[in-house]
Amino acid sequence: MSDVQYVIFETRWGPAGIRGRVGRVQRFCLPNQDTDALERDLLERGPARLNPTFMPDLQRAVRAYVQGEAVDFRPFALDIEALSPFSRKVVDACRSVPYGQTLTYGGLALRAGCPGAARAVGSVMRRNPVPLLVPCHRILPSSGGVGGFSGPGGPRLKQRLLDLERAGVAKLRS
Repeated sequence: MSDVQYVIFETRWGPAGIRGRVGRVQRFCLPNQDTDALERDLLERGPARLNPTFMPDLQRAVRAYVQGEAVDFRPFALDIEALSPFSRKVVDACRSVPYGQTLTYGGLALRAGCPGAARAVGSVMRRNPVPLLVPCHRILPSSGGVGGFSGPGGPRLKQRLLDLERAGVAKLRS
């Protein structure tokens, strides 16, 4: 039997999902789609056992985040060994972008030690299996606007995440 588990849990924005092994997240599904779609997404990479109590700390953190709290997802370990060395550098660099702040794709490439690789960075962000934990929504095009977003809801969801964080930063400052 596989030690891979998953959970679908409720948040203020709807159901969200986590897949992984104990202590390591393989996939996170943002709360913006129905439960059946979440389950298909979580099981797309192979079998896993449903466990409603899987990763309770991450469940609490996600619920707090969508309530507008400033949450640091960096303490949650990722299962990203299958990624290329370049992709792992980009993921690590993206995880260092703090709550409420943004960076351009070029800026992220520079932070990852790969100046001039903005397009390749965009490709890594587009395939991000763990949004929020790797906050790809904080990475913006240098031309302005929010750019694309491969999560359900597309750029509208990306803008919603950015707005939520801006409001959270404003709340922290007041």
